[in-house]
Order: sequence, then structure tokens, then C-alpha cells
Amino acid sequence: MLVKIKRLSVLAIFYVLIKVSPLIALENYNGYGGYVIGDHRIVGLAGAYLAKSNDLNAVNYNPAGLIFSAATLDAGIAHSKIDNYQTDFDNNGSKDSFPLTYWFGGIIGRTHRPGSCYNIALGLVYNTPYAAEQNFDGKCLSATTLEKYDLGLAINSFTIPVALQLSPNLAVGVNINNYSVEENICLKFPVYYPGTTTVFDQVDINDEQEMSGTSVDLGILYKPTEKLSLGAVFKPEITFNFEEKRFFGQMTQQETGIQWYRSVSLPRRAGIGANYELSSNIAISLDANYIGKQDNTVLVGSGLVAGMENYEFKDKGVYDLHLGGNYFWQISQDLQTDWRAGTYYEPSRVKKLDSRWHYTGGLQINWLYFMFGFGYDKAIDYQNMVTVVALVIRR
Repeated sequence: MLVKIKRLSVLAIFYVLIKVSPLIALENYNGYGGYVIGDHRIVGLAGAYLAKSNDLNAVNYNPAGLIFSAATLDAGIAHSKIDNYQTDFDNNGSKDSFPLTYWFGGIIGRTHRPGSCYNIALGLVYNTPYAAEQNFDGKCLSATTLEKYDLGLAINSFTIPVALQLSPNLAVGVNINNYSVEENICLKFPVYYPGTTTVFDQVDINDEQEMSGTSVDLGILYKPTEKLSLGAVFKPEITFNFEEKRFFGQMTQQETGIQWYRSVSLPRRAGIGANYELSSNIAISLDANYIGKQDNTVLVGSGLVAGMENYEFKDKGVYDLHLGGNYFWQISQDLQTDWRAGTYYEPSRVKKLDSRWHYTGGLQINWLYFMFGFGYDKAIDYQNMVTVVALVIRR
């Protein structure tokens, strides 16, 4: 009877994941929302991690994978600097970048009770899937006397990943996410009487808004054989409804037409993946995802910088594919290396921006209880470099 209930549970979860498939993007301000985020393991495998996901990266991929790890406890911290050249802010014929800073860290603990199917994995992870600060000084053609023009958008999250082992080959998991989203604007320039150099107003703005919200992600990981594992995940949509403001001049209360605060949406995400071990030290992974459409969305700075209003989001969802492989080389009992490489297709969600292929690589070094890692992701008008330091305690 218990076996039948487990089988029915697996079928029900996969049915739900298929039916609610709209999927992966981090926010509705960015033209490209399908690039890979995470530590060197994620970046090195080109994001093909749904059927593996046995470490801190479960908060971005599949919490169910936390069960299938030999580590009793692992903790780490990762840092990325992403340069994404996607739009021409100043209309000079070259693309400008939103420099993104990414921080990621946390701790995961697991039970390893011999002979028990009901092991548990539990953790706490801090994640910044998006943090952009952009200085537009001298790039806003509507204000040639601009003194200061800075915009910021940051998404932070504290996540509690929980995984439960239902059988030796099956686990389910949830991510309980608490998001905090902040937008800020700093703007300063004089306003002159038409045709004169006489100042009649001064726009001087330094303002921010912050909102928070919660969501729950669902994941499943099934290992039909020792070499093959299958995973699926669903992340619901969550929207932060910021108060839309229009800023005014200080002296005359004349409307400047500047509107920065807009609602931020994290779209629904669903995906399926597979991982296959060709040998004891070689494995390949493949993921397929769908990014759902986002209604009434804009690029960062749209309406503020000349020309950016021309970039419109597509009214349909898009698909992406991720393929990665790794080679594990044990040099000695206390020293091992893991070499990773992959590629993935990042579809553009914006009509006038091209889709692109990414090529990734990474190296992980395990020494005693410590792990050091490096990852690199390169595409047209894009690069991401990740460095990691972690502690891993094995049973």
C-alpha cells in the first residue's frame, strides 16, 4: 500500500509540474532573464543542474536534490560580477552594461540514518539573484545639464530549503523564500527658462522604496538507477507592486516626467532535467526550461533614457536549453579536482535584442574539508566570473 501511495505521489507531482509549466526569469526589468546564476558548480555546468542540485544551489534549482549528497554539512559563500551589455543607453552606436553584483551563501545540514528512507535535509541560504546600480550621468539626452542620475534595483532573498527522502530513490523538496526588493533613484539637475541660462527650478531627488514577499518552490528528484537521475521544479510567480511615482521640481512643482518605480515581477518557472553518469568520474546533464510571458514589463530605465522605450518585451513565453558535463579526478585521498564545461541557449525576452549561446567552464578543488572553485560564463555582450570558498563535512 505504501509503495502504491509513493508511486501515485510521483505521478501527481509530475502532472502538476507539466500543467503549470510557465517558468524561469529573475525579474521583469532585465532584457535577458535566462542567464545562469549560482556558484562555480552551476556556472561550470551551464545551469544544467535540476537533476543534480545536491548543494546550496538547490535554492535556485531543485531543493529535492539536497537529500542525495554524501555531506552531513556543507557551507559556503560565492561572489559573481556579471557584465551584461544589452542596450545602447546614450545612442552612440555601442551597447552599455548594467553591472550586476551577485552574492550567494548559506549552510545545509542532512541526516544520514542507515536503513531509513526518511532522511531530511534542512538549510538557510542568502541569495541576491539581481543587484544593479547604474550611473546614467551624461547619458540622458533630455537633460544635457545633468549633474547626477543614478538608479538602483536589488532583489535579495532568505531561503529555507527543506528536502524529504520518501524512498532510497525518491525525494521531494520545497524552498520557502522571503524576498526583499528595493528600488532607488538619485537625480539632480537644474531647469532653465526656455532659451536662457536662467535657472527657475532645481530637480534634486534622493528616494527609495522597498517591498517584501514570500513564495514556495516545489521540486522532485528521482533516481531510477544508480547512474541516472531525473528532476523537475516549479516556482510560482510573485509580484511586488511598487507605488508608481512621478517626481516634481522643488521650486515650481513642475512635473519632470521622471518615473522610476515600477512593479517587479518574478515569473513562474518550471523545468525538467536529467543527469547520467557515464563512469565513476564522468557525468553529463541536460535541462529544459520555459520562461513564461510577462505582461506590461519594461527594461531598466525605460522612459528615463532616450531610445530605451523602443525595447519591448515579447508577449509569448520562451524556452531555454542547458547542457553540461564534468570530469572528476582524484589526485589523492585528501585532494580531488572536478573539471566542468557546458553550453546553454539564452532566448531574448525582448523584441529588438538577439538570443545568444553561452559557453561555460569551471574548476573545483577539494582539499580535506575545504572546497575552492572558479567558474566562467561567456557570450556575446556578456561575461560572468564566479569565485567560491566552502566548507564540506562528509559522513
